[in-house]
Amino acid sequence: MKNLLSLWPYFRKNHYKILFMTIAGLFCLLIVDGLQLIIPLIIKTAVDEMTQLSATFSSLLRFGLTIVGIGFLIAIFRFGWRLFLIGGSYRIEEALRDHLFSHLIHLGPNFYQRIKVGDIMARAVNDIGSVRLATSLGLIALADSIVMGTATIFLLFHIDKRLAIISLLPFSFLLLFTNQFSKAIHKKFREVQETFSILSERVRESFAGIRVVKSFIIEKERKKKTEKISINYMKQNIKLMQLWGLFFPLTMFFTNLGLGIVLLWGGKSTILGEITAGDFVAFMNYLIMLTWPMLAIGWVINLLQRGAASIRRINQILKEPPEIVDYPKIKKIEKIKGKVEIKDLNFSYQKDGPLVLKNISISINLGSLIGITGKIGSGKTTLCHLIPRWFEPPYNAIFIDDTEIHYIPLRVLRSHIGYVPQEIFLFSETIRENIKFGKPSASDEEMIIASKISSIYDEIKEFPDGFDTLVGEKGVTLSTGQRQRIAIARAILLNPTILILDDALSSVDIKTEKKIISELIKIRRGKTTTIIVSYRISSIMDADCIYVMDEGKIIEEGKHDKLIQNDGLYKRLFITQELEKDVMI
Repeated sequence: MKNLLSLWPYFRKNHYKILFMTIAGLFCLLIVDGLQLIIPLIIKTAVDEMTQLSATFSSLLRFGLTIVGIGFLIAIFRFGWRLFLIGGSYRIEEALRDHLFSHLIHLGPNFYQRIKVGDIMARAVNDIGSVRLATSLGLIALADSIVMGTATIFLLFHIDKRLAIISLLPFSFLLLFTNQFSKAIHKKFREVQETFSILSERVRESFAGIRVVKSFIIEKERKKKTEKISINYMKQNIKLMQLWGLFFPLTMFFTNLGLGIVLLWGGKSTILGEITAGDFVAFMNYLIMLTWPMLAIGWVINLLQRGAASIRRINQILKEPPEIVDYPKIKKIEKIKGKVEIKDLNFSYQKDGPLVLKNISISINLGSLIGITGKIGSGKTTLCHLIPRWFEPPYNAIFIDDTEIHYIPLRVLRSHIGYVPQEIFLFSETIRENIKFGKPSASDEEMIIASKISSIYDEIKEFPDGFDTLVGEKGVTLSTGQRQRIAIARAILLNPTILILDDALSSVDIKTEKKIISELIKIRRGKTTTIIVSYRISSIMDADCIYVMDEGKIIEEGKHDKLIQNDGLYKRLFITQELEKDVMI
């Protein structure tokens, strides 16, 4: 219950609607329980009249029609409590899912490196579904069993105290068993959910990498590995069902034991005239009705323990603090011009871990075109990630427009930076929606201009549906070069103050690459800042300044003509790439 109480904030989000629906639902539930308790009393009166030979056809007809009328009212009010109480649980589910999604998109990259996507999906879908069941059917059954059970026991004692005590003795043993059952089912369900997370991740990974699977012809091997996890998931569920299935037979056994006692003692009391035949029949009916609250206890425990285990797993994510947030003393900055200065930057991904960047110092004037190159793994991408604060840079190391980067609101910082990463991600929507992703309000004319600058316009027009072509998951229907140019168009459409192309032209041919860079220089040089990161020297030859990185350090800097005269890494890279170009020709 402690875990389930953490759902209270989600009640408050729609508290007026949920409060109304809860009150209306409970009212309907109480009406249903009250009407059900009346039926045995009607049967008691009818039986007494029949045993006393005072019953008539009209009186029996009246009793029968009354029971039919009560049944009709029970049906109406039962529909009402289902509509109100279960409907309210969906509102809680919606609030919880929105909060979880909102929290997830604010978590940093370190979280996503630790937690697998399949595990997140299992919690966001399966666990939230279990929470909804706990807050709907679980709480309904709990309230119903308390009201129905209490009222039924009261009526049993009202009919005959001694018989009530004797008949309820078997149920005391059931309550002792229930406590242990509750703990065991919580543990088993948590194991089931954890196994489901592993299975979800394995299936997701197999489909995401289906091309690799097919190219290496390892469909059977992947199937066997998935099947192994699936069998484990099945076994975990069977163990849970074995435990859960044990409760119902025990409940029925203790119920039938109570009925046997009533038949023996109650029958004797009836023969001796201590109670009437109608009392005996009513007592038996109420004892049978008590079976539902007893069964409901097990059902409630199952649902609430499932919900508690699930909300605990969800809370594990919700307790993860966002790594990168606004600094408490941020300045009221609404616009960035584009001057970037990096001073003695040292950075490691983990506290006390090895330095990935060492003593980096770069000065980028407003409107400059800057190139960054170096060997693979030299720290180029890491440096680019720190400028928009994808990872948290140290204080007093990066300044934009002479303002320390932590004093700039995250919203402002990132809205003025257009970033095109190495690994392009396109959404499974149309080309139009992907290009306008960051600026849905952009006109088609702006979109066309951006696509022309990135040299993708002509190819898009050749598609049968043009800009309305669906690109498939992650842009699978497009070539890598086409995906890169669509991503560049997406960034250009924002007209960012700072544009960072992180090896975003690696899959574009040299002719197209030169055309794109030429267009970028034409529209951006002297106005906005452009940073091009590339291993390919041809991408950065025209830069105002080129920084050469190696093992996390800047080892050379200057223009192309100056660097080519030095006998350094830049010259060696240039010569190697020129030789490769000649071989290809």
